[in-house]
Amino acid sequence: MLINRTNSSNELENTFVVTSDGILRLGSTTTGIILNGATESIQSANYTTSTGWNINSDSATFNNIIARGSIKSSVLEYSNI
Repeated sequence: MLINRTNSSNELENTFVVTSDGILRLGSTTTGIILNGATESIQSANYTTSTGWNINSDSATFNNIIARGSIKSSVLEYSNI
C-alpha cells in the first residue's frame, strides 16, 4: 500500500508505505519513521550506528536522552561504548 502527497515544491513524496515484507514507513525516505514487525523495531529513516535513533526489543539507541522521571538499572556503565 502506498499513499502519496506533494511537498511545497510540488514534488511527489511517499508518506505512508507498507512493504511486502511488513515494514511500515511513515514520511520520506530520509526523514521518516520505520516500524518493522519482523525485527520488532522502530527507528528513524536515517538510522546507522552513528546517527539517528533505534528502539528494539533488546535496546534503544539515541544521541541524547532527557528523562523526566527516574532511571533504574541493575548495571550502569559510564563512558563505555
